[in-house]
Amino acid sequence: MYPDPYAIRSRIDDLHREAAHQRLAGEARRLRRAARRRERGRDIPAQDGPEGRGRPGGDGRRRRRGPGRFRLTA
Repeated sequence: MYPDPYAIRSRIDDLHREAAHQRLAGEARRLRRAARRRERGRDIPAQDGPEGRGRPGGDGRRRRRGPGRFRLTA
């Protein structure tokens, strides 16, 4: 026998609902992280050194590797 088409439909709906929920959760997480970063006064991407962005002296996000070259850390 073939499976019940209604059962298939409801399963598909469940999967779609789950996927939408995951998407929303991801978006919310991203927004929360952005808000937290702005709150700490770091909405400009952080840089190491005397560029005047992030924290004075840098917040350890970018490390210098010679003139004009950076190594990104976390």
